[in-house]
Amino acid sequence: MKGKLVALVALVSVFVMTGCGGKNLTCTTSNDIAGIEMNSTVKISFKGDKMNDMKVIIDVKVPDEYKDQKQDLVDELKELDENIKVTETKDGVKAEMTADEDYFKQLNIDSETVTYDDLKKAFEAQKYTCK
Repeated sequence: MKGKLVALVALVSVFVMTGCGGKNLTCTTSNDIAGIEMNSTVKISFKGDKMNDMKVIIDVKVPDEYKDQKQDLVDELKELDENIKVTETKDGVKAEMTADEDYFKQLNIDSETVTYDDLKKAFEAQKYTCK
C-alpha cells in the first residue's frame, strides 16, 4: 500500500475535487526552481472512510526570460495525461486534473484502503502543508 501512496503523491505532485459531505483534505506547496515559481493545491474528498475524488491545481509562473518556452511547457503537460486541463495564464501556465474512483482504479489505487491520515502523512512528507 505504501507504494500506491507514493504513486498517488507523485501523480499529484506533477499535478484532483472537493465533494459534498464527509471529510476534505487540502494540501498546498510552493516551489521555486531556477526562478520558476510553482504553486500546487490538492483537494481530496472522502465519503466516510473512502477516498471519493481529488482535484489537483498547479499554477506555474513563468519568468519573462522563459516566456518563449511557455508553449513547450503547455504541450508537455498535456502529453502527461489526457485528464489534465492546461491553460495559459497571464503569468504562466495552469494545470488542473480531476480524478475519481474510476481513475484511481486505472492506477491500481484502492480508494477504500487509502485513509485520510495516510494521505496527509504522505503529502506532508513531500513538504505539503495540509489542513
